Amino acid sequence: MLQAHNQARRISFQITESMVRRFAFLTGDSNPLHLHEDAAATSAYRERIVHGFLPLCFLLAVQFPRISGTWRLRSLQAKFLKPVFLDDALTLEVHMQEQSGFSWRILNHKSQESLIEGKGEIEPSEARIPIASDTPEEGLLKDDVQERTYAMQEIQEGMANTMRFAVSQGAIVGLQLLLQEGLPDEKFSPAFSPLELLALLMCSPSVGMVMPGTSATLYGFEVTIHEPVVLNAPYEFKEEVTFVSGATHSIKKEFTVGSAIRGFITAGVRSPRVHLSSFADIQKKAHDMGLKDKVVLITGANSGIGATCAMLFAALGARVAINYLRGKEDAENLSEDIRKGGGKALCFQADITNREQVRAMVEKINESFGAVDVLVNNAVRDFLPKDFLSTQWEDIQRDLDVVVKGSVHCSQEVIPGMIKAGGGRIITIGTVATDDPPSRHSKYVIAKSGLVGLTRALAVEYARQNIFVNMVVPSMVETDLIAHIPDGFRKKIAEESPLGRYAEPLDVARAVVFLASDYASFTTGQKIMVTGGLAPFL
Repeated sequence: MLQAHNQARRISFQITESMVRRFAFLTGDSNPLHLHEDAAATSAYRERIVHGFLPLCFLLAVQFPRISGTWRLRSLQAKFLKPVFLDDALTLEVHMQEQSGFSWRILNHKSQESLIEGKGEIEPSEARIPIASDTPEEGLLKDDVQERTYAMQEIQEGMANTMRFAVSQGAIVGLQLLLQEGLPDEKFSPAFSPLELLALLMCSPSVGMVMPGTSATLYGFEVTIHEPVVLNAPYEFKEEVTFVSGATHSIKKEFTVGSAIRGFITAGVRSPRVHLSSFADIQKKAHDMGLKDKVVLITGANSGIGATCAMLFAALGARVAINYLRGKEDAENLSEDIRKGGGKALCFQADITNREQVRAMVEKINESFGAVDVLVNNAVRDFLPKDFLSTQWEDIQRDLDVVVKGSVHCSQEVIPGMIKAGGGRIITIGTVATDDPPSRHSKYVIAKSGLVGLTRALAVEYARQNIFVNMVVPSMVETDLIAHIPDGFRKKIAEESPLGRYAEPLDVARAVVFLASDYASFTTGQKIMVTGGLAPFL
């Protein structure tokens, strides 16, 4: 048995780009949420998240006093509490318990938030721990696994899948290189045989590629290892869906690896990306509101409310500047869709938190379209809940930078042109959360509250220059920003609305267009509530 009962060991490491790519090669889990910024930019996370199983690899690097001989995993389980992001610095903490058991958790090194927690057991083994050689890296899978995306309603109990794999010396090399990158000052000396852990990594493509696929959120797993995994032996990872919950948008899958391993995985199924109305559909509903040939700049316009505003403005004859930071493909597809329909639109990438990038973007817009007549400050970071006591000032600052600082930069760059042209429109996108804050969203409420103050201040200061500044205040809107919220909760909100539904992006876009049009020629410093009759009432 292991010595040093109740002793704790800790190691720290940082997740890097090359580690993520090496893990994807090793496991075959090339889910775009892990590898591609454009895909992650339209998710609820707004940035790339790391494979859930990647940090678990570092369990091999934790050393404890033990008797002579070799050891292997006998069981392992984990709960995935919060996502790990690219470049996160992590701490792995392991506590030895009686006999051969241990508990462990992975924390964010800076905030000390617990991200993943679990426990396990190891036992003596007669098998020799393989030592990696100069063998080239090799993946585990023996067949290509096609990327799939299942919606919740498509998954049924009894659905099954099989993946062929083998744990080779090349796979051990890949794992060794991954660990050495995270711990460059340590010599690779595994605490127990890596063969069983490598076999368990097949759970990653099982969730991220097969089912639910790219819509997956990993919740947890539990495995028992009945016999050692054999080097280079052919194995089949067989899995079957045994439980489906539409209420929680989650599934449970049981799996086996020959007679060696048996366990289960639980995963959430994110709602699929919201498909916006096409330009052709919106064009049919458009009316002339005096916006023909107006130059409209919309920040964060590659998806959601911003993208729908872009299409509606273009349908009314405006020349639309689509700003984006990430999500280039979405922005370009949107621009192309508008132009195919006879509209005018161009894409402009810029980080609106950077004044120089905003200045350069506005100069390019001036060269392409002319001076900006209408500015829509729409960009937002995310709407992910976070306990206040776990919130760092850096979390609040990032939201302030996008929502408030970005709006200040854009307004300061376009107002001189508006004054010269004899007037203009600035519309900001607010939220009912500033008047009716939801729990665990302090950073979002703080940032949007700052935007309320900016809107009021600019409306007063520039009214005499014929620059009208107003805010559109929607309640919950069906966009990618809220895709992480369970359907049951969203349905409850819809049912509580006097209109019996929550807002669509086009509902918000119409209010924005109204404020930008000639029909709002005596409206400034105001909020338009797009709430379906829900409080607050103004």
